[in-house]
Amino acid sequence: MMKKWKILIISVLILVAFALVFPSSSTYGSGSCEDMYAESLLSYENSGTPYVAAPIGEKCLIVFDGYYRQEIPTDAPATIREGRTLVPMRFFLEAIGARLWWVPAERKVVVALPLSDEFSWDNVRMVSMWIGKSDVLVDDAPLSVDVPPQIIGGRTFVPLRFVGEVSGWIAEWDGDARIAIIHR
Repeated sequence: MMKKWKILIISVLILVAFALVFPSSSTYGSGSCEDMYAESLLSYENSGTPYVAAPIGEKCLIVFDGYYRQEIPTDAPATIREGRTLVPMRFFLEAIGARLWWVPAERKVVVALPLSDEFSWDNVRMVSMWIGKSDVLVDDAPLSVDVPPQIIGGRTFVPLRFVGEVSGWIAEWDGDARIAIIHR
């Protein structure tokens, strides 16, 4: 009986040691989206600059709030159309704290973009965009975008640079890493 307990304890210790030396592929640092692009984003994090990053072709967004970085899985990857980065609307806009509504009869997206870190109805920019149309309204003022919002694979995509800059963020492109970034 004592021999069985010794064998069991030794087996458990071997398994624990094996797990520590060879972690499973689902652990942090195993090639997740945020880990693949960590080097490209390090300068923002070192300066405490909040950002949202959209790697082209990856089904994720990487969000840094000034303190913590997290990966937000998406069901559609950011893409490039006509030289502009388009991102899945809902995931991206919610990552920057926006509120949004879909008006199906008009094929219109209405977005309340916060102009500061905290959402407040007293400090938002209202944007209306229509699928397939370059004309947009920003606080009731007419503007136009290079590439209009589009439906791709059943998901609504919006131009990252336009939405970011309208809300007071700075948009940048890292061509080597193929990642679009907006930051404060």
